[in-house]
Amino acid sequence: MNNQDRLKVLREAGYVERCHTLPHVGSYSIAQHCYGALNILLLTHPKPSVSLIKAVMWHDAHERFLGDTPATALWADGEFARLYDRLGARIDRACGFEQKLTVADRMWLRAVDKMDLLFWAQEQLGMGNHNAAAVCGSLASWFAHNEIPTPCKEMVENYDIVRLPDELP
Repeated sequence: MNNQDRLKVLREAGYVERCHTLPHVGSYSIAQHCYGALNILLLTHPKPSVSLIKAVMWHDAHERFLGDTPATALWADGEFARLYDRLGARIDRACGFEQKLTVADRMWLRAVDKMDLLFWAQEQLGMGNHNAAAVCGSLASWFAHNEIPTPCKEMVENYDIVRLPDELP
């Protein structure tokens, strides 16, 4: 696949709507999610590798072809989840998006991926969308039972969704 086609896949993936089975306020696309996750990585990781940066940006690009499958569907059927993962990995390899990551890099990727979803869900709650409460609860449990980098843990514990004042910095 050439770079022009790769760019098309990435741009088209960016339009895929996340959390489409959960009624929510506004849009939450793959592009917004990857931008949010990358910003979390860059603000918490002291020296992320180029492979990790690419992995954060491209980790959901296969959803251009597979869609954003609800986590509940993947949790409900291990065979379906394994098939989805195999198809996603095949697409990532074919498009040249697959990255070789260390164990530590994979931990960072999982953490910032979940953090962006958590912060989005907290923002939804802040706008009165009580549908996001279950997402916050599931992620609170995930963070309590999984090892994540210390800077990520600190950000999760201290993140405040209150909007900053509109005065210029």
